[in-house]
Amino acid sequence: MSSTNIEQVMPVKLAQALANPIFPALDSQLRAGRHIGIEELDNHAFLMDYQSFLEEFYSRYNVELIRAPEGFFYLRPRSTTLIPRSVLSELDMMVGKILCYLYLSPERLA
Repeated sequence: MSSTNIEQVMPVKLAQALANPIFPALDSQLRAGRHIGIEELDNHAFLMDYQSFLEEFYSRYNVELIRAPEGFFYLRPRSTTLIPRSVLSELDMMVGKILCYLYLSPERLA
């Protein structure tokens, strides 16, 4: 039996992040397209603590872990992503735009 040092394969901090009980549910939320904002204290703090290691982890799946200027986290897929994604149809986009326009005040539309 050969003994392999795990640090040669995976950084210790990444192993800690993946072993954390928060990670599976958080990973599922990110892969489903959710944004993780500061109001989700535990999840947001976890992403802040392990951001650089998780960026490396997700890059293997051809997605980027992004921290937006507003402070929330999300996954941005690249064209060659290994994580399934969906794209809205033209009709769905049109409905979204109409709802957005209806939501905005007339002053903003002028």
